[in-house]
Amino acid sequence: MNDHLQEILQTLRKNKLRTALTGLSVSWGIFILIVLLGAGNGLKNGVMENFSDRAVNRITLWSGTTSMAHNGLKSGRNLQFANKEVDLIRTDVNESRLIVARVDRTQTISFGPEYGSYNVSG
Repeated sequence: MNDHLQEILQTLRKNKLRTALTGLSVSWGIFILIVLLGAGNGLKNGVMENFSDRAVNRITLWSGTTSMAHNGLKSGRNLQFANKEVDLIRTDVNESRLIVARVDRTQTISFGPEYGSYNVSG
């Protein structure tokens, strides 16, 4: 056993450049492995956080803008759902257990002399 260690140490002393480059390569490989594992875990955590509030049995509908003019109205108009559309979906879609209307918009809100533009959800 002692002879083997002596031979290894002698070879390492003889080939200093090769020993240093091998050590550097192994260190660089371990560093890159740690960086890639960290990036992979960060990506996984980001995706899980992004989808954590979404249920697999949920459908979300958004109103959009018109792409064509119709009956004298211009294209590019913003559409909004009314409560009658929510009631229509509630009565026509028998498989649904819960239908909720939600509003997301940016509004100017004032309180006394102060005012500001805020995102309102509810």
